[in-house]
Amino acid sequence: MKDKLETLIGYHSSIHPSLTVQDIYKLLYQGFMGPAHIITDRDKAFSELKREFQLKEEHTPIKEELLETVSIDGNMVRINFRPYKKKLDDVELLFSIMLESADKFVPDEDKLRSTWAKFKQMVSVGKFLFDIEDTRNFEINALSGDKTPIRHSEIYRENEKPRYRLALLSVIERWIPKSIM
Repeated sequence: MKDKLETLIGYHSSIHPSLTVQDIYKLLYQGFMGPAHIITDRDKAFSELKREFQLKEEHTPIKEELLETVSIDGNMVRINFRPYKKKLDDVELLFSIMLESADKFVPDEDKLRSTWAKFKQMVSVGKFLFDIEDTRNFEINALSGDKTPIRHSEIYRENEKPRYRLALLSVIERWIPKSIM
């Protein structure tokens, strides 16, 4: 598990230079808890997706893939809007993928907690270039009590301009031809 965790975090660190401890937690949350939290109200979720999908982009990352793995097993991914819009530009299709993914995904809060503990342990021995005190402070301040998903850090949002939705790779592969991915 540690090797896969190290690979996942190394991958995201290489493509998102603004990554903070908060963003690592969000990454792990997405990988273990999936997309259901964003689809509790389907009408609202679709309206928000359409609104965000239509936003003008003021910044495009140098390298942004259509799909970014966010889970250790590789099956939960982010579908990045910018490349998705260039290749497909179909918000209804994206929403269908989101709905099916949310219906099929089984969240695992225990694995989220145990993987977060492994991450902290790896930070404490210098496996990652994050400060252990920052990691502990984040946990104390942001993770006590409330179970709502954590947003990306302010620096990540400012520099990376994330625009994506979560989906299961196995669902995406049923809806989108491999030649497009």
